[in-house]
Amino acid sequence: MKLSFEITGLKAPTTNHTHTQAKNRKTGKFFPKKTMLYEQFQSMFVNKLRNQRPNVNKLNKYFDPKKHCLHVEYLFYFPIETKKGDLSLTAKDTDNMVKPTQDTLFLNLIFDDAYVTRVESEKIQSETPRIVINVKVIDYK
Repeated sequence: MKLSFEITGLKAPTTNHTHTQAKNRKTGKFFPKKTMLYEQFQSMFVNKLRNQRPNVNKLNKYFDPKKHCLHVEYLFYFPIETKKGDLSLTAKDTDNMVKPTQDTLFLNLIFDDAYVTRVESEKIQSETPRIVINVKVIDYK
C-alpha cells in the first residue's frame, strides 16, 4: 500500500528551529520548549492534513506493526536557488527538515515513527512552498 500527502503553502522548519531552552521558575532548571515557529508549523500541518483524513484512516487500518514497516519519501519544494541560479548555501539542510516533518506526521497516525525503516528526502526548487510525503507500507515478514 502506498499513500501520498501534499501539504501546500508550508515550509518545514529545521531541527535547529524547533526547540529553545526555557527555565523552570521554581527549580531554575532548563528544559526544551517548542518554538513558536514549530508550534505554528505543527498546527498548519495538522489543519492541512485534515483534508487527507480518509487516506490517513486507510493507512491506520491497513498497517499491522507485527508484519509491516514503512518507507517514507519527503519532497520539500521551496526556493533553493540564488538570484544567479546557483544552489543557495543558506537553503535548509534536507536532513534537518525530515525530523520535524516526520514527528508532526506521525502525531496524526496511530503508530510510532520507529516503524520507518527507510527515509528518502529531496529539496526541489520552487517558488511555491509545499511538502509531498509518500508513505509505502512494506511487508517485512
